[in-house]
Amino acid sequence: MIKLNFSKKNQRRVEIISFPKSGRTWLSVMVGKYLVYYYNLTLDNYNIAKELSTISKELVKMHIPNIKIHHDGYTFWQRPEEVELRKDKYKRSSVILLVRNPIDIIVSSYFEKNKRVPARMDMSGITDPYLEPFNGTISEYVYERKGGIDTIIKFYNNWVEQSKIPKNFKIVKYEELHANTSQVLYGVLSFLSIPIKNEILTRVVDETTFQNMQKEEKSKKYESYALQPGNKDDKESFKARKGKIGGYSEYLVKSEIDYLKGKISSDLHPVFGY
Repeated sequence: MIKLNFSKKNQRRVEIISFPKSGRTWLSVMVGKYLVYYYNLTLDNYNIAKELSTISKELVKMHIPNIKIHHDGYTFWQRPEEVELRKDKYKRSSVILLVRNPIDIIVSSYFEKNKRVPARMDMSGITDPYLEPFNGTISEYVYERKGGIDTIIKFYNNWVEQSKIPKNFKIVKYEELHANTSQVLYGVLSFLSIPIKNEILTRVVDETTFQNMQKEEKSKKYESYALQPGNKDDKESFKARKGKIGGYSEYLVKSEIDYLKGKISSDLHPVFGY
């Protein structure tokens, strides 16, 4: 077993960034599991955002980069005009931007703020001002400005406009990760310059199906409140809630969908293909 003896020397920096509710936890767990299995690491929590934010000298020799997985600020709680624009801090980094259909993000965000945030605050006693529950209906959230459709679009467009600032930049779509998990994960690991063993990749994909992720969440395998259901008897309060492509049609009426599609069509950069 390799024990992590952290050092900040000679690190290659990779940032995996997403707007919240875009599949970051799923991708994080997959990458984390792969690294644990490939390098036989002594990590109990496969969510690598914190565990591998610094890398030991031994792991640097194995070409594992300094991997940070995060949301690039507090956009989930910000109005579009509050989104941080400059990306100069990523000049030394390679960046993967994980994106998802903004309409699916809107629906998932609503359940996060309406069900999970209040439960997390109750369980942990958190008083973070950014953890602000949304007490309205899902129809009202469609037009919400804090973390709503305009904020998502601003966040995505800004990254495209500044995609030349990082050393390398790659867009990964949640929909493609969902449809071709092995292929997309292979591409992510290659971007990270991690050697590929197909048998380990297959094992990881098999272990991180949506059903298995939800089962692990229900059993509270992960200690973090952020990775536990708000109410184990309410599937809408799970972190791994549905993971469905186009699931928004089950919750929104036609006029709301048309409004969001209109925003995307007129304002979102076409590179995303939504």
